Amino acid sequence: MKPGKQPPSAGAPSKSFRSLPTFRLEILSNLVVRQADLSYQRMFGMRTVECRILGVVGVCGPITLRRLCREIGVDKSHGSRMVTKLVADGLVERQADETDQRSFYLALTPAGRRMYGRIDAEAAAHNRVWIDALPAEHREIFLECLDRLTERSRAMLHDETAFGEARAAAAGGPPAATEPDRAPLLVDPDLARQLHRLLGALLDGEPAAGER
Repeated sequence: MKPGKQPPSAGAPSKSFRSLPTFRLEILSNLVVRQADLSYQRMFGMRTVECRILGVVGVCGPITLRRLCREIGVDKSHGSRMVTKLVADGLVERQADETDQRSFYLALTPAGRRMYGRIDAEAAAHNRVWIDALPAEHREIFLECLDRLTERSRAMLHDETAFGEARAAAAGGPPAATEPDRAPLLVDPDLARQLHRLLGALLDGEPAAGER
């Protein structure tokens, strides 16, 4: 190495990598979760995922454990451990399934319903403050972009899962359950570009184009 020449920083993402929409979304998601964890721990003594469980059970309950885990995006063993804690805390209760003695439903206790009301009010206030970073005329575009990109991500996950299952089957591995087929989703490039621009402005702390 020539004298005075600095080695490249190990592990530092390249500028082009940092500009990827998925990378920027991951940064945004991590910031949102970290802030929410601190806020919910301070206000309710609970982690964000526990608050989400109360929210889903409050809206959808009585609900099966399988569906709850699917709604909050965790595996069944992890979900079961968190539910067990909330049951011990007196916020969630298990209700027997009269048609299947091996199954049960999850519902909120009276204390759980009171806690859910507090969490719901705080989440609504938090989201009003968060989305207020965008001008009113951009908010619907932003939310529509989130919906479309979420569906695209689900479709891509489905395709990747199917590819892995096919490869395992070709190698003689056990077949795995497949997700139901989904129709392909067409993402409007203009909306995707607007989402990228808006998120970039948020992450960089700069006003979006047209607001300068």
